[in-house]
Amino acid sequence: MLRRFVIATHSALALPVVAASLCLLAAAIGATGQTTKIDLKAPYVPVQTASHPCEAMDVEFLSSPSTLSLLADYGYEVHSSMDCVAASVPWLPSARILRINEAYGLDDYREFTLLQGSRAASLWLIPIEFGMVGYPHTADNPHHIAAFNDLLRYASVKPNENLLFELGNLYQFTVGMEEWFDPVRLPKTIEDTLKANDISAMTSHDPKSITFKHREPDGDLWTHSYMVWEFHFKNSQYGLRLASVERGPLDPETDDIKEP
Repeated sequence: MLRRFVIATHSALALPVVAASLCLLAAAIGATGQTTKIDLKAPYVPVQTASHPCEAMDVEFLSSPSTLSLLADYGYEVHSSMDCVAASVPWLPSARILRINEAYGLDDYREFTLLQGSRAASLWLIPIEFGMVGYPHTADNPHHIAAFNDLLRYASVKPNENLLFELGNLYQFTVGMEEWFDPVRLPKTIEDTLKANDISAMTSHDPKSITFKHREPDGDLWTHSYMVWEFHFKNSQYGLRLASVERGPLDPETDDIKEP
């Protein structure tokens, strides 16, 4: 099992390194608590939810009567300006996870995500943006968490702590808040990642749950203060289920740290 740990070094760089650092430690700690040798020269590959442009069958699904009815319930529709991407998650082989962006005119946008664990499962819609602004509480909305947990029911493997990063990134994708990694500023190796690490992060356990926390690689769009995601997962007989999500600034003593 993973153990409680904190990573904290100092650098002026704002890099997406917490994922690499935590994955590094997670991979090095086995079920018995024994550590293995880490290859510091190994390439650094950030954990991200893979996606691709929607295919013909996805567009056909969007135009089906049942989908159009659900969209109408939320005030959405399929528009000619639609930009559609589909997530590819190996451990959710039967799932549909579609993110749609539409532009109706100047400062008039629509964005939402459709989730379906299998072709026979319930179809969920996560509203992200309507008009000029996004919906409030997109990150921690109980409806979005319920939709995400319904998706996990169709996982080919029980979600566990080895999938913490994948789970966190997939949730961020579904609510339209996935992280972007600047290839110019991205560390090239695990060693570079550890040298550049300027953040604190942890996973912590209790008998019934796991809390996973990490910082976004870039500052907030308006304040440029760094924001932290905290995912609280409950253990169940079917694997981890998301109980709550929080997104906010770093701890009070460090919330004045700005993006360079």
